[in-house]
Amino acid sequence: MSANLRTSVDDVEAARTKSTRAVYVTHFLGLPTDIVPIAEHFHARGLYVIEDCAQALYSSTPSGPVGSFGDLGIFSLRKFLPVRDGG
Repeated sequence: MSANLRTSVDDVEAARTKSTRAVYVTHFLGLPTDIVPIAEHFHARGLYVIEDCAQALYSSTPSGPVGSFGDLGIFSLRKFLPVRDGG
């Protein structure tokens, strides 16, 4: 991960092994990672892409909302909405 809390294809590729089946990308503190090149790169290689959007509710990239580019998007209402027990 770079100093700006955004992950790149190179970051993930450097950590990948032969047994990797899925890539887990976190959008930190409402700062969306440029997920489109990551999703395209790893989908082309047959891997699943999981987006952790728990800290990025309502965030979006120029291409669309976070959580809509991977195979799975994970959100957490209690991390962003001030409601008891997540609503």
